[in-house]
Amino acid sequence: MAKRDRQQPAGGAFGLLEEAVGLLRRSRAGTLGCYYIGTLPFVLVLLYFLIDVTQSGRASETLVQGAGGVAAAFIWMKCWHAVFAGRLMEELCGEAPAGWGPGRICRIIAMQAAIQPWGLILLPLAAIMVLPFPWAYGFFQNACVYGDGRTDRPGPKPLTAAWRQAKTWPGQNVAGLIILFVFAMFVLFNIGHAITTSAYLGKAFFDIDTTLTRGGFSVLNTTFLTIVFALGYLCLDPLCKAFYTLRCFYGQSLQTGQDLRSELRALIAAGCLVICLVLIGSAGEARAQTAPPTIAQSVSPQANTQISPEDLDNSLDDVISRRRYDWRRPQAPEETSEDKSLASKMLDTVWGWIKGALNWVWDMLKKIWDFLFPSPDKDGDPTGVDNYGGGESKGRALRGESQWVGLLRYLVYASLAGVVILLIVVFWKKLKLSQSREIIAPTVDLPPIDLEDDNVTADDLPESGWIDLARRLMAEGNARLALRAMYLASLAMLADKSRISIAKFKSNLDYQRELARRCHSMPQLLDAFGRNVSVFEAVWYGTRQATEQIINTFIDNQRTIGQMVADA
Repeated sequence: MAKRDRQQPAGGAFGLLEEAVGLLRRSRAGTLGCYYIGTLPFVLVLLYFLIDVTQSGRASETLVQGAGGVAAAFIWMKCWHAVFAGRLMEELCGEAPAGWGPGRICRIIAMQAAIQPWGLILLPLAAIMVLPFPWAYGFFQNACVYGDGRTDRPGPKPLTAAWRQAKTWPGQNVAGLIILFVFAMFVLFNIGHAITTSAYLGKAFFDIDTTLTRGGFSVLNTTFLTIVFALGYLCLDPLCKAFYTLRCFYGQSLQTGQDLRSELRALIAAGCLVICLVLIGSAGEARAQTAPPTIAQSVSPQANTQISPEDLDNSLDDVISRRRYDWRRPQAPEETSEDKSLASKMLDTVWGWIKGALNWVWDMLKKIWDFLFPSPDKDGDPTGVDNYGGGESKGRALRGESQWVGLLRYLVYASLAGVVILLIVVFWKKLKLSQSREIIAPTVDLPPIDLEDDNVTADDLPESGWIDLARRLMAEGNARLALRAMYLASLAMLADKSRISIAKFKSNLDYQRELARRCHSMPQLLDAFGRNVSVFEAVWYGTRQATEQIINTFIDNQRTIGQMVADA
């Protein structure tokens, strides 16, 4: 922790709020979970109670039970707020989480039930008078911090400590509340804007009409404002609790020196980390001093043999000539020509890029091939003696390494074989399924469809099924039912092309609007579909007769729709 002024900790309200944000970010996940376990039920119960009281016709009969439920949820929330603030204080003090017992639970419930309900009366009165509000608000927040039920901390009683801390650093308290109030206005505006924007997007893309999309002042209804304030409370109140927890921590540190002990623990932890890093660095340096010998040093001194200069030169030339060391060689001077055109230079550059990419791909494929199918001289001499005269110990190391590499190769072989077998099986099943469909499709009978039933939808049959049914009805002389079958065929075709989605609750006008949104760039398709809808409604819902001319017009429009959808 940085050094702080004993009279004004953390550089004032801004610094303390910044530290509160850091405290919330580094706190354990269960700490913030304690806050929302208590707050979410209260917010939901309060929203249900307000909606029930303002909109239900039997509100007077359930008013007492609802108020009792809200009161119980309020005490539940404040008890968990005390647990949340207590865990933040434990993290600041570097203490282990305290145990739980019946005594501590009873102390938390008794103190929060005795103190916090008065805040519902005193805080509005203090807000009306303005001046006492920071002290009153700070007292009730400090009551959550000191009311976590622990009795092992030194200091005065919880209520005395809460009031004493509310009077400490009043300028910091007032400045912090002003900053939080301004920040809350931005948060509430963003939440309200996000909700209304989501409503307008639903209206634009899915044609979902709500109260928020009716325009005017309909958005400023009590339900909307209550939800916005509830979400804002859930976002900002943890920061406020962390702010007052830090005030209590630094306030009581004036007598106990707890902040100095926390800084000392941080320094000890940092010192231990530095010592560990020094030890790790020393171990790495010692390991570097015992590195394996080089090529020239790998010759066994017990063999009393020396490498001739010619053999050493040949070995070095062989190593340097490998592709991986090409970048170290000086490049040969390129042949330049002053009369070389710009197009030739560009083609040479592009060809160089392509050649480099192909060489890289070839090197990768070669490495994979060498790994899967190595040559006998890649993994060392199987006799245990290396090419440069290494000893028997090096041979054993190579044999152990080759065993692991061989096991890895076998795993790769098994994986590749499994993938190939899986692809063969999938391809075979697809082939058999397509053949079975071709064989079965012509012999499948259409399910019985009652076109007089209003519950029949276009997704009950495919497009070809509706067309076959329409032909059968036309042959029987029932042109009215045939017209509905052809209309359902057009809907099935549009749904198959993802132009519309079929649903029982949708009307013909809904389908027209949906098609207009998705195919707004094809006005001829929209006109043809609109004419078919008008013809169908005049025959099916009206008194117009389905003559041969009407059927032919409908079929021509349907062909136009199908052709335009297929070409799109």
